[in-house]
Amino acid sequence: MEQKQKDISDLNDTINEERKMVIQAAIVRKMKSQQKLKHTLLIQQVIEELSSRFKPKIDLIKVDLI
Repeated sequence: MEQKQKDISDLNDTINEERKMVIQAAIVRKMKSQQKLKHTLLIQQVIEELSSRFKPKIDLIKVDLI
């Protein structure tokens, strides 16, 4: 039982790390296509782009922007 919880925790960590990479790539694509973009608009466009894959948490996007 304890091993199963550890495996699930490891899987969730892996998924979160992969999502961070996808979020970073989306941010880079948006900023390359539009050289200047307001912060709130950038977050909104990243969420729209990634919503077909998963619903990104705003906190993760903000952490990647810093």
